[in-house]
Amino acid sequence: MLLLKDISWEAQKRFWNKVDVRGPEDCWLWKGTLVEAGYGKMNILKKHQLTHRVSVILSGRELPGDLCACHTCDVRACCNPRHLFIGTRSENLADMTMKCRRARGKTHRSFTSPESTPRGEKHCGAKLNDNIVREIIILKKCDVMSKDIAVRFGVSTATISNILNGNRWKHITAIQENYSAHDVKHELAMMEVSHGR
Repeated sequence: MLLLKDISWEAQKRFWNKVDVRGPEDCWLWKGTLVEAGYGKMNILKKHQLTHRVSVILSGRELPGDLCACHTCDVRACCNPRHLFIGTRSENLADMTMKCRRARGKTHRSFTSPESTPRGEKHCGAKLNDNIVREIIILKKCDVMSKDIAVRFGVSTATISNILNGNRWKHITAIQENYSAHDVKHELAMMEVSHGR
């Protein structure tokens, strides 16, 4: 937990030099580096700190790591301590929901900006790639059991089910939903060639 006593005068000066201080009720925007979500960040004690949290601490309030610095103004880069209140994660989510700011379903960025959402093999947690997913679909169309497919590719049967049901790797499964028997035979032949069989 970062405390006021941990923030040197030099760090406090650096902080305020990067805040656009305006009127007491205006947003005081962070002029330095922003994280992807739009919050300001700076280094204090060789650690990245979110600047709205630093602002709360500099205003003399303690902010344990399990609590949030919540914005009344809903401007993520705002560092005006008058616009910040301390709350639990649940209280922060409730505040977001009450203000209709919580992105869900069709308002989530994966729907509003699908091009910015990593999918398939571009996702950092992907264990498979597009070609393997195609192979999984073909094997299932050839009546190979899901558990055998899962063992072959080192994933769970739930992963196989999610692929086959179109819950994962939709960009591949949607293309191959209308595969004919001829398409399946062609894909099998291509798989055998690529595996050197």
